[in-house]
Amino acid sequence: MNVDAAQTQITSVGALDAGSITSGFGTIDTGSSDITTTGAVTGGTLVGTLTTAAQTNITSVGALNGGSITSGFGTIDTGSSNITTTGTVSAGNLTVTGTTTTVNSTVLTVVDPIIHLQTASGGGNLSADTNKDVGLMMEYHNGSAAKQAFLGWDDSAAKLTFVPDATLSSEVVSGSVGTIVANLEGNVTGNTSGSSGSTTGNAATATLAATVTVVDSTDTTSFVALFDSATGDLAVKTDAGLSYNSGTGMLTATGFTGPLTGTLQTASQTNITAVGTITTGVWEGTTVAVGQGGTGATTLDNLITLGDHTTGNYVATIANATNGGTTIANSGAETAAVTVALNFNDLTDTAVNVATDSITFLDADGTASRRDTIADFVAAIAGANLTASSGQLAASGGGVPNAFFFA
Repeated sequence: MNVDAAQTQITSVGALDAGSITSGFGTIDTGSSDITTTGAVTGGTLVGTLTTAAQTNITSVGALNGGSITSGFGTIDTGSSNITTTGTVSAGNLTVTGTTTTVNSTVLTVVDPIIHLQTASGGGNLSADTNKDVGLMMEYHNGSAAKQAFLGWDDSAAKLTFVPDATLSSEVVSGSVGTIVANLEGNVTGNTSGSSGSTTGNAATATLAATVTVVDSTDTTSFVALFDSATGDLAVKTDAGLSYNSGTGMLTATGFTGPLTGTLQTASQTNITAVGTITTGVWEGTTVAVGQGGTGATTLDNLITLGDHTTGNYVATIANATNGGTTIANSGAETAAVTVALNFNDLTDTAVNVATDSITFLDADGTASRRDTIADFVAAIAGANLTASSGQLAASGGGVPNAFFFA
């Protein structure tokens, strides 16, 4: 029986176990039934879900705008195409091989707490020195030009280094080291500069500085460093009672104990109540009162009046004694050259008692004048044929008179 091709009244058929289905209309709706074939399904667009996981004949796909790609095989080769997703790319170990890897993301988070830089190919330790620096190269702009800052390991110096304006050539960084602002803890070597905030803790070892660089202070009030002992590990202290004025060069203190040397700059010293012996210098102050050991006068002219300002015996004038046998001249004047002369004519005339009276003579043993009685003198000159008695000499024999007097 021949059947026309168009059978609009057929709504269902049995199993088509052979042949092919060719459709010129848009969609074949199988409802909930499956299309099973050992041949090929050829068409413009297939809509539905493939239930067979292995599709070895699929060699290319279009854009996957939803869902996820799960692969159990080793490598997904996208050729020169990009993999773009707003979701997550999950893999056991992800290896990215190439010359440059660029991550264009606003926020980058890494769960791994330790990032390894400059490993061997495939990971692991290096087998030799690469002579390359290792670290972070940070890009910034200082408002005038683009700059690079390096923070990392300087291979040649074998030290962690910061270079704020770095130049990179063959993975070797050059440039001047910069300043790091941080709180430091641990050992610090080398020179430090700038202003320090605060330092806490104790140094295990320290080298005593041979010199300390200081600046000339211009402060009008500076406080002097003080220590509780002459030696030892001591804290530096100050005291408000001792200050220095660099403008005047003067030290100011509430008191001082000990000897002072130098010249006092303040003329008025009202607190001085006693001094030692002043051996040199010129007194240029006011008069010193008599009660303070002075004279109360400004000149020594006619300063002392004998009798008024002196005690004891003193000689005002030298006068001639009556019948004293002397003549005194020029006595009584302040600048007089007093002369004393012997004048025997001034002596009183009296009778001589040779037994008891005395005469004066110059002692031959010295320059002193002596006196002796006439009787002793006569006895001293007595000798042969001369005898002395009571100041008289008596001669005997030879026709000499019996006696004579020496007066």
